Amino acid sequence: MPLRRKLIPCWGKSLVKDNADYEVPDDRRLIIENIFIKTLSGETITLRNVNANTSVRQLKNEIYKTERIPPEEINLRYNNKTLQDHLTLKDYDITNDSLIYLTLLLRGGGSITIFVLDRNFLDPPFDYDFTNIQSSKKYMRGNFNYNRPYGWRRIALKVLDKFNDNSWLGVNNRVTSFDSVKDEWIVSYHGTTKRNANSIAKDGFDLNLIMRERHNKVVFQNRVKPNAFKIANFEQYFVTSNDRDIRPYGLCIKKA
Repeated sequence: MPLRRKLIPCWGKSLVKDNADYEVPDDRRLIIENIFIKTLSGETITLRNVNANTSVRQLKNEIYKTERIPPEEINLRYNNKTLQDHLTLKDYDITNDSLIYLTLLLRGGGSITIFVLDRNFLDPPFDYDFTNIQSSKKYMRGNFNYNRPYGWRRIALKVLDKFNDNSWLGVNNRVTSFDSVKDEWIVSYHGTTKRNANSIAKDGFDLNLIMRERHNKVVFQNRVKPNAFKIANFEQYFVTSNDRDIRPYGLCIKKA
């Protein structure tokens, strides 16, 4: 039986192969054209033409070249897994157009804590960018003054229908954006343990002590149940002993 011959074009060259299709060279097959790195601030970093045998540590070094974030402070997650420095992109089945999430390692007290927010906890349709907004208009929530987070970008947490009803968010029957509605909870920022509440109420709260990344400040936006708290330090702080009376519903982020 005569051999079957097949002419196959490959990157401008004509190659003849007997009884089998031409295989792409190994080095070419290992190239990942685009990898997307998503930061907590919502920015996307694009790395192009990365070899699949690149280690996670080497990937962090590439991120450092553009973002100036030290590799030892970078935490990368893909497919709900934290990527280990000694493993490769191929080990994690990272392919073209894969999306990797970047968070930072926060150092404190001689240890390292990793804060990771799974995207399943986010509700993008309710995100709002206050970064370049300023206004002297008065807003009310839960019949208390609502200080909108001007200068910050708010990332919404997925909290709708998490409780018995959504009245605490004031999502129904609001006449204007300036007004409160019935059964709505009050807006507050941050949240702390009972152990720290006294010192904050007494001495005030230093924004520099919040969960702080190298490049961003992060503050929780919460709702506090009316009549379930005490007011301290010239009406700047709500103190409650029951964690069920405070519900985070957003993350506010801005450049440090």
